[in-house]
Amino acid sequence: MAKKGTILIIEDDNVSMKLLESQLKKAGYETICANTIKIANKAIVNSLENNETINLILLDLNLGLDFGGDFGRKVKNIIGDINIIVQTAYPNWSVMLTFTPDDTLVKSINGITLIEACTNLMKPQRQRINPSVKETLNLWVATQHLTGVESLKFHSHKLTEEKPTKQWVEKITSITNKGEFINTVIYANKEVARDDINIGLSSLLGCPGLCLFCKHHRTRKNKEGISVAFLRQLSSHEIIGQVYLALLSPRLEEVFVENSQKKLVLNFTCEGDAFVYNLDNCMLAIKQLSTIPSLEISFIITSIGSISALNRYIEKYIDLPGIRHYWSVNCLDEKVRSKLMPGTEKLGSLKEMRDAYLKIATRTKTPVTVSWIVIPNINNKLQDAEMIAKFFGDKFLEDGRPAFEIKLMPLVSKNLNENTELQNIKTAAADVVNFGNTLKELHIKIRKRPTMGVDINASCGQTIVEWSDQFQEPSHCSFDDLS
Repeated sequence: MAKKGTILIIEDDNVSMKLLESQLKKAGYETICANTIKIANKAIVNSLENNETINLILLDLNLGLDFGGDFGRKVKNIIGDINIIVQTAYPNWSVMLTFTPDDTLVKSINGITLIEACTNLMKPQRQRINPSVKETLNLWVATQHLTGVESLKFHSHKLTEEKPTKQWVEKITSITNKGEFINTVIYANKEVARDDINIGLSSLLGCPGLCLFCKHHRTRKNKEGISVAFLRQLSSHEIIGQVYLALLSPRLEEVFVENSQKKLVLNFTCEGDAFVYNLDNCMLAIKQLSTIPSLEISFIITSIGSISALNRYIEKYIDLPGIRHYWSVNCLDEKVRSKLMPGTEKLGSLKEMRDAYLKIATRTKTPVTVSWIVIPNINNKLQDAEMIAKFFGDKFLEDGRPAFEIKLMPLVSKNLNENTELQNIKTAAADVVNFGNTLKELHIKIRKRPTMGVDINASCGQTIVEWSDQFQEPSHCSFDDLS
């Protein structure tokens, strides 16, 4: 008998599995059996690698610790042209689905009903999402490391109209079935070595700063629709999944060319904030990413800081290789800083955190970068420069280099909007130059961040938000209050 098509059976009960397999083979279908999502994932990978067609999936929803609905959604959103029949003993489970199955069968399934349903759905109802089998395979493998991914989008924006067309920033947006944003940004960064490719890992899940100059906390809500400061930690697998997604970008194709000199720099910008909420998961991800043999990867941890997490890092993780540290400070006046970045006063005093970062710099023999967003009339006055000089200026490494270097970044009045006016960018850049000159006169080593990234919201948590200007300033504080 000629085979009518291939059906992937996903069922964790062995008796039910054997019965389904027997009925389908007797009706002339080829079958692939999987009693776990892990085995089902492998079946999909094998079909893509060997360019073999799976026509239909017979999907049980209750798979022990796994929920079959997440697998079904991935099939619909990444592959597309495989029909899915959900089988379940609990019809009300359908309300938990975040995709629409092509049919639903309630256990125990009558053999005639089963064959009739499969016969009706042998031909796919939809087109393949991505004509490229390689791209589909890569996306499938990458999203095995992401929890409940609903959709993926690749966005690219030029930096400004004056930049060469090849100067691009790319944002990869992943949205979970709970509406959580997990994003990856590939920077075009002229500050670093030519062979370095900077990748920023950000999410809407965990940055606790609620910074006044960032709007993402105004869009972050829990399932009840209430604005919250923190949703959850990202797992180490989710963090690694972000990196895998970045590797799918055409911008990174040159990394895999034979004898490539390209190096990846991964910036953990707000993954539950590594030094506030998510230290262990971030460190586990770094350990695992460091073992990839074909890629040279180094890391940056950007944090608003937490004295308890900093001390635990020094105790447990200080010897992990290839990590540099960025500390988001922005103001040395504790009261003003707590208004700019609400909640930071709960994480330890600036002096405690500075001394902890000094230990890190001394142990790693690498200066700590102090990130400072220049805000006119708030933190760019002479007294601010003098505070910086007094607070950081007398701290040195054994070889005489400063233990801290100040990285100045522009605040563009409309930099949360893709239609940022070039004049605003120039004005912000001028503010950085002027404050930088004041610091140089006080013998403080500085770096300046270019305005790259403005058009894509590519700065810390600002990477999180879809390009939109439909947001209001937070009611608890404004720049007028601070000045």
